[in-house]
Amino acid sequence: MAQGPLIFRCRECGVAFTRHPARPASQNGQDHFGGIDEGQYFRSVMATRLRSYAALVQRVQKQVPSGKWLDVGCSYGWLLKYVAEQGYKGEGVEPSAPASLRAQQQQLQVRRGLFPESLARGEQFDVISFMDVLEHFEKPGEALEATREHLTAGGVAVIQVPDQACWLFRLAEGMYRLSGGTISFALRRLWLDGFDFPHQFYFTRQTLSLVLQRSGFEILDWQRTPIGHPAEALDRVAYAAGSGNRLKTAVVGLAVGAINAVDTLCGHGGLLTMIARAR
Repeated sequence: MAQGPLIFRCRECGVAFTRHPARPASQNGQDHFGGIDEGQYFRSVMATRLRSYAALVQRVQKQVPSGKWLDVGCSYGWLLKYVAEQGYKGEGVEPSAPASLRAQQQQLQVRRGLFPESLARGEQFDVISFMDVLEHFEKPGEALEATREHLTAGGVAVIQVPDQACWLFRLAEGMYRLSGGTISFALRRLWLDGFDFPHQFYFTRQTLSLVLQRSGFEILDWQRTPIGHPAEALDRVAYAAGSGNRLKTAVVGLAVGAINAVDTLCGHGGLLTMIARAR
């Protein structure tokens, strides 16, 4: 993929992963919330996540009805606020300075930093969640192994990732391959190519199950969730600063909205969530 990530698939398990090109030194260390349009981000990403929380937490409550909940990559703390209303004690870890500060200003217990480095040795939680975060780790297996070490006996990990099996990913990859790499915008956008927090992996139900099992977990429950209402697709496509021509963005946003609707009708949803317990 010219000027973009090289995409590979593991011959053994089939998981898709990439190696993004090195970024210029002047761009290293940029905050991943520093260049976004917050209005568009809130209208699309926040709206999608808020809609998913009720069903998610109901599933978690069947396994762990209360306790300490750690959200890794908690962003502005949306999930922490919700789980606190459901009786959990929510805490977060977030590497972004502005996002963690905003969460702290809302009296949320958020520490700025990375997982698991921000946790003390022996510190444990009843629930540890990665909401659209695990796919950003270069070594997700190691992150899950660390998760297992920081869970209480009977605690659960909650993993939500973009679903590689959805039609949006399939069509983007198909256009890229059929065009010989010349139509790459959609696929590059799905991998967040050029962002300072790109996707390193794309999982299916099978490959996410496998990485969890290899990391010492057993799957307790899973679900698929719509990635967003079609009306939010334009904001989802355009929230990054410098996203390009407005007409092009509008056309892509309409196309993404239509595909999101088809995904939902087909039961794919676009987001894959799993709840797992350490064996």
